[in-house]
Amino acid sequence: YETVQIGDQIWTKQNLNVSRYRNGAVISQITDYEEWDDAELGRIGAWCYYNNNSSNGATYGKLYNWYTVDSPNELAPEGYHIPSAEEWDTLINYLDGTPVAGEKMKNWDGASNISGFTGLPGGARNYGGTFNSIGSFGFWWSTDAINYGTSYEQVKTYYLRSDYDDAPSSYMPSVWGHSVRLIKD
Repeated sequence: YETVQIGDQIWTKQNLNVSRYRNGAVISQITDYEEWDDAELGRIGAWCYYNNNSSNGATYGKLYNWYTVDSPNELAPEGYHIPSAEEWDTLINYLDGTPVAGEKMKNWDGASNISGFTGLPGGARNYGGTFNSIGSFGFWWSTDAINYGTSYEQVKTYYLRSDYDDAPSSYMPSVWGHSVRLIKD
């Protein structure tokens, strides 16, 4: 993966696009809508391409449910890890804070991408396995969850959006499919 140094951190410049964990175990590719939701019940790691269309993978990488990120098999390759909320916040603060950092991180919608983060609007996969927001939103997981192990489990997610310069975060359901960025250990 290509990387960029932003402040004291080194980030990958593209979304993760792997189908195996670090230890070589296969991550389930789930295209079926019901099976996507069932993966939450079994806490099964899964990935898909947006709209189950492999051509989206070349540009946006894969969408992963949070159980893939949280797996003991480790999703990130050796030397990298999935960023915590604190590491995301460090990045955003370095780029002058939530209200303006998105413009410096986006690589679409006329944004400057001055940071080199190269954020793209890869969309998401939601409840029921439905897809939305490609071309207008990019979502990335952190490693920080609340209500861990319950049916109300949610994970802090960072996102960029069209027509806004901000880089907000929100807690989102772990069953959703989002992109993954890596940070160097």
